[in-house]
Amino acid sequence: MTLREWLHRLWGTFRRSRTDRDLEDELQIHLELAADEERRRGTPDDGAVRAARLRVGAVAQATEAQRDQRGLRWLEDLMRDLRYASRMLARSPVFTLVSVLSLAIGIGANCAVFSFADALLLRPLGVPRPGEVVTVGSSLPPLQRTLVASYRDYVDIRDRSRSFNGLVAFTECSAALGVKAGSLPKPTIGLLVSGNFFSVLGVEPELGRAFRSDEDLVAGRHPVLVISHDLWERQFGADPAILGRMVRLSGVDFTVIGVAPRGFVGLDRYTHYEFYTPLAMWPRLESDRATRPLEMRDVRRLTIKGRLASDTTLAQAQTELSVIAKDLARAYQDTNRNTLLTVRTE
Repeated sequence: MTLREWLHRLWGTFRRSRTDRDLEDELQIHLELAADEERRRGTPDDGAVRAARLRVGAVAQATEAQRDQRGLRWLEDLMRDLRYASRMLARSPVFTLVSVLSLAIGIGANCAVFSFADALLLRPLGVPRPGEVVTVGSSLPPLQRTLVASYRDYVDIRDRSRSFNGLVAFTECSAALGVKAGSLPKPTIGLLVSGNFFSVLGVEPELGRAFRSDEDLVAGRHPVLVISHDLWERQFGADPAILGRMVRLSGVDFTVIGVAPRGFVGLDRYTHYEFYTPLAMWPRLESDRATRPLEMRDVRRLTIKGRLASDTTLAQAQTELSVIAKDLARAYQDTNRNTLLTVRTE
């Protein structure tokens, strides 16, 4: 069917009443002409009309056949069904109200569930080439699905492994953030990260810089901070002069050196982090002063992530990690833990 025929039928569908009247008038004229012709042949008046109807055929059937050719039958049926449904719903307003509310709640709930699943499960990590990012660590009971490591483990794995283009370590940190002198600190959550965190992940700060390698070497020496884009806009009004500004985290003065790019909120799909500071600052932000997180091998609160080297498969990386685990087990007489060292895709 050509476009012109489609347009003609569509026009005939929406101008149906006028088209039907014209069609009925046309068929009536044909019927009268046929009756006149029968009368000229000598047929009585009543017989002429009957003979004309037999020759022309049933008017109703002819009208229906012509209507199918002049319009879009499926569209006419749909419009008829909609009119019928509207009349039925208008007759039962209570039923209509309950039905509409039920549909609205059901559709809204489905949309909310899908949006939640999309944000947490379907969207990739907000870093370049997220398919290369894997998790490394030990799976310990009861956290069978969570891979964890201590800082000493991270250093050993980082220095011995050759299957990755880089390995980063980080852990969650809750702190009271004071943005102005004398202002009431507000609870916030961020990440303590290894110095190579941004460079390995391929994330460039929108403003300022990332951490230097020397800022993550000596415990507590370099209190520097990269803040999230959302925190920059919300608490500092997106002020470009934020660099070099002092803020307080749990009573410790930090210097803002950078602003993370918009949309980057860490590597956890469930939590959006507000700040990033070197792991070397962990002892000063640790609430339990007796804990030495950078020294104690049994403080396994770090997550290790890395990028697989381009010529390395996941199986090859796992084989290398198994060898490293055995070496660590022998070195530290810890056969119960390091033999569980594994690598897992995101």
